[in-house]
Amino acid sequence: MPAITRIEPADALLRHAHCDGSVRPGQRLPRDLEPATLAARILLDIRPGEVVCMQSAWLLHTRPAASLDGPVDVVGFGAATIRGNTRRYRFMVPDDDVTSVGGVRVTTAERTLVDLARLAPLPAAAQAIVTARAGLRTAGLDLDLLRATVAAQSGLRGIARARKLFGMLLPEALPGG
Repeated sequence: MPAITRIEPADALLRHAHCDGSVRPGQRLPRDLEPATLAARILLDIRPGEVVCMQSAWLLHTRPAASLDGPVDVVGFGAATIRGNTRRYRFMVPDDDVTSVGGVRVTTAERTLVDLARLAPLPAAAQAIVTARAGLRTAGLDLDLLRATVAAQSGLRGIARARKLFGMLLPEALPGG
């Protein structure tokens, strides 16, 4: 058996395994990352006690339907800021709305979808709902929990927009839908 003396960085196998340096903190992540690799990459950017939310949580729930581009979205300590490789949001997340994906604490798929519908830029919010509608099972969504989450967000900023989006794109997510 010949000895390996040189590894070509462009080798397809190395590229697929992302051993070529193609995964760097703060940069767009390849769509074909294995779940454990994606989770490990996100863990590099968050502090203990923080919960991954918004687009970053949606990526963990729906991979490979999206790519992480830029900072990791978290609900955590301190002011709502973008610092380093994290974007911190200030809103309350009850323990019932937190789960674990690949060892990373994230908002549940239902809470994540409602938060995106409320707070994300309109194209990202609509795309998340369309993705959810197209693959309810692959996104791991429970429609009863989604309805309850929409109802529980009553009075929060952006919930009127979220209800309107759900009404147009996923009406069964609304109470009585």
